[in-house]
Amino acid sequence: MATASDIDKVFTKALSEAGNFCNKDRLDECIEMARALLADKSISRHQRMKALMLLASTLGDWEDANNCHVEAETLWRVHRRSHPEREDAELDMYMDELREFIDEVGVELERTKNGDYELANDVDDNIAAHEVSSSYMECM
Repeated sequence: MATASDIDKVFTKALSEAGNFCNKDRLDECIEMARALLADKSISRHQRMKALMLLASTLGDWEDANNCHVEAETLWRVHRRSHPEREDAELDMYMDELREFIDEVGVELERTKNGDYELANDVDDNIAAHEVSSSYMECM
């Protein structure tokens, strides 16, 4: 039986592969792999955020990319509420890295957005839904 660590390694390797596809301009393969990762119910919240940001940075459709960004932002905030800063230095470093990635994608989306859109409204609406479902999920 696979341990949580084994599962984590599989997802980490797959995310790395997807990132390599992106770096080699093989975006269709990157998108396909990121979507497959997101479809897997055993992906950890951290890896889900990374996969969402990878997908957001490669999708050609602004709205789809923004939806990925909103979900990642929501997950990040929900996770931070459950695990406040300074509780775990290693987790803080990881969350800071994710925060930078989320912010970078957010800046790019803001630069390319069409129309009036408020990220904060979507994030606030999604936080409540994720808090309910995340109480049943355990962070790996």
